[in-house]
Amino acid sequence: MPGSKTDVAILRTPCSFNIVQCYLGRGRRFLKGVIKVSFAQMVEEIISVRGLFHRYQDGTQAVRGVGFSVMRGEIVSLIGPSGGGKSTILRCLNGLVKPSGGEVRFLGSLVRYRRDDLMFLRKRIGMVFQEFNLIPNLSVLMNVLIGRLSFQSYFRQAIYSFTKKDREVAIKALAKVGIQDLARKKARELSGGQKQRVGIARALAQEPVLLLADEPVSNLDPVTAERVLAHFVKLCREENLTAIINLHSVELAQKYCDRIMGVKAGQVIFVGRKEELQGEVLNEIYRDETSEQANAG
Repeated sequence: MPGSKTDVAILRTPCSFNIVQCYLGRGRRFLKGVIKVSFAQMVEEIISVRGLFHRYQDGTQAVRGVGFSVMRGEIVSLIGPSGGGKSTILRCLNGLVKPSGGEVRFLGSLVRYRRDDLMFLRKRIGMVFQEFNLIPNLSVLMNVLIGRLSFQSYFRQAIYSFTKKDREVAIKALAKVGIQDLARKKARELSGGQKQRVGIARALAQEPVLLLADEPVSNLDPVTAERVLAHFVKLCREENLTAIINLHSVELAQKYCDRIMGVKAGQVIFVGRKEELQGEVLNEIYRDETSEQANAG
């Protein structure tokens, strides 16, 4: 029973607003209200970053004062030279890396990188990796079901036990990427393109609000890479999912993404529509890398 003091419980929800329940006094009076962070945040803003920086233990300054916002349904690409901080930025967003400073807000809530924050991020943010990160000896279906682990109790997590609903979600995710007929195959038996489709299905099985993809097609041949990326973007459009994709190919970024951020030396030096990414801007983003290649030649 609530006491004489006002008890306020803020509950995170997938709907990008906070539900505030206020219990007043000793009696039966009960007030339940909904406080919206702001109309813009509730409807549009999925994730925002302010003054983000990160320094690794060896002293490397990977991210330097980065700031941006991504809106619902947007597909945004990070481009830039290798080692420029793109992967670290993504890992700061989903809690794989705790930033040294700055602010990340997801669905309007400040991420404090505590245990409950990380659990929430890992439920609502799907991740697609460059190296696929599959378990070779497990079946395709079981690899996808791993995307449901954050929804399980600790006991179920320990023994890889999943419910009927989890299996239905996983099979539906495999169908979305067109490989449901491979569900019983071992991951080690798949081609590179098939493995990445499994990785995408695993992320979809989380039923995420935001998808992050870290160079998802850089290990594939050009034809397969474009096919996989085109399917990934198509799924995002159909599901109204927000995506941030780290891409090595400027051409693919321009062809498939709504907005592009140029990252160099840990800083975002360009943010704009794909139409604005012209020669002079590209030269600025890749200038040092181009000079090194020219000198090497």
